[in-house]
Amino acid sequence: MCGRFALSIDEDALMRFIRLLNPAQLPLRFNIAPTQPILTVVAVPGGRVARDMRWGLSPPFMRQRPPSRPLINARAETLFHKPSFSAPAREQRCLIPASGFYEWEKSSRQAWLFRPADDAPMAFAGIWQPGDDEGAAPDSVAIITTSANATLRPVHHRMPAILAPESFDAWLDPEQRDPQALSPLLRPARDEFLKATALDGTVNDMRNQGPACWTPKPPQTQTTLF
Repeated sequence: MCGRFALSIDEDALMRFIRLLNPAQLPLRFNIAPTQPILTVVAVPGGRVARDMRWGLSPPFMRQRPPSRPLINARAETLFHKPSFSAPAREQRCLIPASGFYEWEKSSRQAWLFRPADDAPMAFAGIWQPGDDEGAAPDSVAIITTSANATLRPVHHRMPAILAPESFDAWLDPEQRDPQALSPLLRPARDEFLKATALDGTVNDMRNQGPACWTPKPPQTQTTLF
């Protein structure tokens, strides 16, 4: 799954990476958690725009009786079949820019940061749901997950579906609704794409929001994944 991530790039870098039509309000965030507003990118006539949405998909038929846990993730393997996700998967797809994401070892609760090996930004595949006309329910979003690659597997069996820049247009294309064309985009990232860093635990507390969340574990207590 993906239950916490970071977006710590400046606005110019994001504009170049995503090719946005509009400037994005982009405070640096190192500990983004479910139900918080997150930056998403959607297609509009003429290009792409950035919009804030609540992390946790809210399908209309669930709004009267919301689930006990927010729908923060959607599995790629069942994306086009589950009632909660099938309509937005065909009609409302988005990108979710990120600098890194976190996973925790089940046995020790050791936190790990996974980010691109070249320190470049990345974009998760997402689906979104428009809010209601009265404004009671905001636009909402879920991150799509896929099976873990070799870098993630020692910590967790799932990872976000990270889209290559050359796949952005295909994923955002509003005319494309064929699962057979879209599903191949949701594969695990190459094993060498991400690097893993054991963290000192600052990120464990959601109240901690600054760059200290990326503080590595002291070398004398470091563990390795391989």
